[in-house]
Amino acid sequence: MLFLAWQNPISRRWFPIGRLTFDGHLYRFGYIQGVVTAQQEGDFESLWAFPELNTVYESYELFPLFSNRLECCALTVEK
Repeated sequence: MLFLAWQNPISRRWFPIGRLTFDGHLYRFGYIQGVVTAQQEGDFESLWAFPELNTVYESYELFPLFSNRLECCALTVEK
């Protein structure tokens, strides 16, 4: 499991906004409750790759947004 944080470019404050999981077959990304705080207090707008805040996105391949950042790492299977 990997948590995604977003930083407001003006205040430099960090907000936890999403979670990426992998069950051995399927990657899932969804926004977490922190995204509401990021919107209200940090003017966060959804990520272009994941525009819907209430959707869980699924893929058999690692999402491109993460693949360039996680080349050296492998997510482990959740138990």
